[in-house]
Amino acid sequence: MVYSFANTIKGHALTFAKLLTAIFTLTFATTLSSCSGSSTAPSVNQSSATSASSASSQMGSFIDARDGRVYKTVVIAGKTWMAQNLNYSSAADTTWCYNDSVGNCATFGRLYEYTTALAACPTSWHLPDTTEWNAMTAIVGDTSIAGTKLKAKNALWNTNTGTDAIGFAALPGGFYNGTQFSAKNTLGEWWTSTSTKTFYAYRRVIAGYSSSLNYFDCFQSIALSVRCVKD
Repeated sequence: MVYSFANTIKGHALTFAKLLTAIFTLTFATTLSSCSGSSTAPSVNQSSATSASSASSQMGSFIDARDGRVYKTVVIAGKTWMAQNLNYSSAADTTWCYNDSVGNCATFGRLYEYTTALAACPTSWHLPDTTEWNAMTAIVGDTSIAGTKLKAKNALWNTNTGTDAIGFAALPGGFYNGTQFSAKNTLGEWWTSTSTKTFYAYRRVIAGYSSSLNYFDCFQSIALSVRCVKD
């Protein structure tokens, strides 16, 4: 009886340990995907959110005079956003193509360290702050479903292709941590201009395995995607 009781306790302990491991793994993948630290995100006011079906969006295009590259644009909540990730680099910039492949830059845009991202947008455009991201994403509703509505409708997402409800066409460009490229086709991560503390700034994150859109802070040395907004 003592032996049976001991085995039962051991079995429950193993089951509990597996559960804790699963929870930790999911939490780590979701919150720390490209960074080793996170903090409380700025509050997002959803009270003024409008449904995507009633949102007014207008597609257009923009030519970056610096290199002649043409970007799709979309007007959302009165602001003109690039509907593609930025793909510009000067000789002095710290930017990368995923796996150093020019083809990946053409599809997903470049990956930028935070300080480079702050100055990467063309003249009369800028890196959006958290307030501008909030206003744009409120159009599609609660952040728990915004990821799906912002994802592009194509097979570049390895799971849960989006509906692209307002023309934002988010792509999973992954990230670069200075030594390794990771998460292409799984994660889309974009810098905001809002810094949080020394060496950290906020990012927006969409995961292929999730329907949500999240805020986390990130080391400024991590290279992420960039979307620009017209001044």
